[in-house]
Amino acid sequence: MTGDTATTRILAATGDAALGEALAAAFSAADAVVDRAETAEDLLADEGLDSSIVLLDAALPGANAFELCRELTGGRGVHVAFVTDGASRHAEGIARFCGAWETVSAPFDEDTVRAVLAGPPGPTEAAAAARGTKEAMEDLSAGLLRDLMGEPDEDLISAITDPETKLLGQEFLAYKVDEEFKRAQRFQHPLGCVMLGFEGEADEDTLLELAGLFLTASRDTDILGRYGRSTFLFLLPYTGLDGARVMADRISADAQAKGLRDITGDPMRISCGITCMPSPAVEHREQLVDLTQTAFNAARESGGGIQEGA
Repeated sequence: MTGDTATTRILAATGDAALGEALAAAFSAADAVVDRAETAEDLLADEGLDSSIVLLDAALPGANAFELCRELTGGRGVHVAFVTDGASRHAEGIARFCGAWETVSAPFDEDTVRAVLAGPPGPTEAAAAARGTKEAMEDLSAGLLRDLMGEPDEDLISAITDPETKLLGQEFLAYKVDEEFKRAQRFQHPLGCVMLGFEGEADEDTLLELAGLFLTASRDTDILGRYGRSTFLFLLPYTGLDGARVMADRISADAQAKGLRDITGDPMRISCGITCMPSPAVEHREQLVDLTQTAFNAARESGGGIQEGA
């Protein structure tokens, strides 16, 4: 949000009265309208949430603040600045990984207020151009883990990622399916599931280029993983069938525009299966993946394109 500071609404999400007062004093001095939500429940129920800048206290009662940040930024497009006590050396990296564009701590001086009211920066041309390059893809997984853990063990990176695409590997992807399924059930938000693939095989450079297209078409909160030799599985929080179809269409069009080819030199023909929960046909996480795979198989058998699951 980058509106005039005279009309900018700040929603301070904190159960700490003293912190709430400090935030109100700092931002009111900049002519922002400051309201307070004392719990996660109050925050999610706020009628003006989607049009506000949220100052999210890392210690907000009622939820894991980092998970809440991901839901706000990824599913609803809310602009979130994370408020920490400044003691954790990893809080900034984790908050950024979860979608926050700014991390602040007391004292809330003029520079801090100005940075928050300016809103999140747009992607630079250089950053956009770098997405999908081999070097960027190879650094992706390690970079995310460094944000979360500092300097991780290289064995850990290898354990959770696919070596050819640098996306999540199949075993860790299964864990994320379970995690996102439970989160969607708990908070009653839609979860899109996309299975995408092509006939035959492709060399490593082509796979990396394809993975780059996936990243370009996705949001930071989407889960992207390699499911099989030539298949991939994506989880899209807060996304229904229409949104999943948009992503699948974009990837298919981009792959065709780039002229991607399989290892035999034939044009890469993309097939997609999409499913969404909640659905009467989906009671367990296995059903979500099975229905998506059934739709994917139908798309592949019909020569490509997109099929919806039941």
